[in-house]
Amino acid sequence: MKQKGFIPFTAAALVIIILTVAVIGHYQWSVHQNRVRSINDSASSFLVASVASVQNDLKREARNSLYGAIWEAGKNAGEFGGRTGKIG
Repeated sequence: MKQKGFIPFTAAALVIIILTVAVIGHYQWSVHQNRVRSINDSASSFLVASVASVQNDLKREARNSLYGAIWEAGKNAGEFGGRTGKIG
């Protein structure tokens, strides 16, 4: 069987096995990358939601503090000498 162009069955089987292992490895790597991406996406969306919640809480507290300060200034307006008109 030393004819030109002849490939032994063991060499052909070895090539098929190597290709099969490479395809399986690539598939597993793709599955792993998809899982990592989905974990990162869910972590990112959770982080965005929590940051938005904290931002809304801070806005509400700032608004309440401002309204409280204006209310106190309005209640104590009589202590400012009863001036009207322009300041200065």
